[in-house]
Amino acid sequence: TPKTILKPVKNTLEITKRATEKLDVKDIPAELEKLKALMTLASKSLDFETAIKLRDKISALKKLQGKFK
Repeated sequence: TPKTILKPVKNTLEITKRATEKLDVKDIPAELEKLKALMTLASKSLDFETAIKLRDKISALKKLQGKFK
């Protein structure tokens, strides 16, 4: 009989949150691309709550980037 495979789910939002706490201004474009990729992946897997949180984080980083230009 088939058995369900149980794997731990990594919380990418928490990983991203910790990574962006100490972010340099020069690293913002790379972080934006990473967050966009994660948001696309979350929306394709129908995890819209995570995609919305990532979209908000992208928006905040763009505002931060605009302040330093």
